[in-house]
Formats: sequence, structure tokens, C-alpha cells
Amino acid sequence: MTITSSFLVKQGIFTGKLESSYGSDPTLSLASDALDVKECTINYPIESLERDLKHEDLSPSQPLSGKQMTDVSIVMELKGSGTAGTAPQLSALLQACGYAEIDNGTTDVRYAPSSSGLKSIYFEIYDVNNTESGNYLKHTIPGCVGDFTIDIVSGQIMLIRFSFKGKYVKPSDVASPGTPTLETSLGIVAKGFTFAVDAITDLCTSMASISSGNEIVERPCISDSTSIGGFKIAGRNPSITIKPEQTLIAEADFIGDIVGNSTNVITAQVGSAGNIVRLSGTAQFNSLSSSDTNGIKAFDIPGRFVRTSGDDEFALKFS
Repeated sequence: MTITSSFLVKQGIFTGKLESSYGSDPTLSLASDALDVKECTINYPIESLERDLKHEDLSPSQPLSGKQMTDVSIVMELKGSGTAGTAPQLSALLQACGYAEIDNGTTDVRYAPSSSGLKSIYFEIYDVNNTESGNYLKHTIPGCVGDFTIDIVSGQIMLIRFSFKGKYVKPSDVASPGTPTLETSLGIVAKGFTFAVDAITDLCTSMASISSGNEIVERPCISDSTSIGGFKIAGRNPSITIKPEQTLIAEADFIGDIVGNSTNVITAQVGSAGNIVRLSGTAQFNSLSSSDTNGIKAFDIPGRFVRTSGDDEFALKFS
């Protein structure tokens, strides 16, 4: 057979939609379920089972294929839909990371952690054949649940990095699915932030990193053809790290808060109408170390988001 296909990293078609029941095909549409993706990596970590049979010689026995699953990593811009009250294309992915959607009509759409009614997402991802031979390579990945990390770096486009685990389905050759309809809103650069730690509103912070910290567990199942019945979120430990310039104790007593087991209310907002992103949560910082930002003394301050009354440690809002 002569190989004529060719695939480039910069090309791809991405769709994702919440499942009505775990692992079921929700029938994806390029018009309503397309995703504007910056980076995507798909891995098939098929378990290889060594048999270690004893023979007269030392040659190894043929291993067998064990558990089968799919890992999907997706990087997208952290941005709104462009219309206040309309959910962004990130919506389905956030919900599959254990965040419930609260739609406040024409005002905003909010996402907060949930401990019940957790959802899963179904992906169909196409590697674009860069030749005229026709067929694309389609990755079908049902039953995905995951977690995310938000990267905020001064002067850079804000990104959200998703990591999903899903069921294994063998990729297939298909015809071009057509042209996707994508959001027209632009990414948001981390500048002009309204950022506050409690009542301190003028910290000069060069970066912030936020992680959902979800614990993803597999459901072993001997009746399933892949040996895995699916995946669930079994716990979460969300975290935050900030890097503000060093201050006097009288201005910001971070070390006193850490030693005294104090919590801090974190709020951050950036963007313009229709594309405003707001992050909020209650954090308890747990260490402080000296750092260097372009020759200016700074602090590296990691911490955890913690509950107040439950399912309220961190939230995202788009308006």
C-alpha cells in the first residue's frame, strides 16, 4: 500500500457535547458544538500485560493488551461568548470537570463546583488530511471527565488547559465532516485586571495559576470490552498560586495569614461587555518563598481554595 496522507499539527476540527447518559452519543453538530482549540493531544495508553512464562530459553513471551482508555489534553483561550448571558463554548468542558452551570438570563453565566449530578462530555476530533487523497482521521472519545488549569500571565492571552480521561474507541478514516462554526469573540490579554486579595486591590502580581485539582478515578469492569466501565470525579483539591511583588508587612501580611490559618477572598475580573471573565474564591495560602521578577523582589505564594458552606470554594463567571 502506498501512503499518501499527511497531517499537520496546526490543522484540526474539534467538537464536544455533554452526554445525556454516560458514554452515549449526543449527536454532535459542527454548527453548535465546535470548539476553537489552540492545542490538542490525544493519547491511547493501552496497557501491556507481561506474561513472564518460564521456558528453557530467556526469550520473552508475547504480551497481551489489557485495559484500554483515551487521554485528551486541550488548550483553549479563557474567554466569553461575546454576548452577556450566553454560555461560552467552554461550557460543556467546564461542566465535564465537575462545575455546574448557573445561567442568569441576559446578565451572566456562572460555573461553580458541584458534588452531585456530575456530567461527562463526548468528543469528536478530526485530524485534517493535508493532501488530496480525501479521508480525515476521526477520534471518537465518549465518557470524558477531567480537570483544568487556568494560566494568567501579565501581558499574555489567558489560557485554560483541560485534561480529560475517556473511553477507548478505535480511530477511523472518514470523509471531511464540513466546516465548523466557531465563536467570534477574541481572546483576552491579562492586562487591566481588577485583582484583589481581601481588601488589597493594588498588588502588582505578575501571574496567577488556578487548578481545579480533580481526582479522576476509573471504574474497573470485567463486562466492558475495554475493562474500564468509565471514569468519575471522586474528589477535588483546587489550588491557586500568585506571584506579587514583595511588600511591607504593614501593607500585606501574607506570612501572618499563613501562620494564623487565615483565609483570603480572591477576586479577579478582566475583559469588556460580552467578554468579561470573573474569577472568585476563598483561598488559604500555605507557604511563602522569595522570587525574582526581572530583578524585582517578589513572593511565590501557593495555596488551596477552601469551602465556606460547600461547593463554593471557587467560581467562574462570564458576562
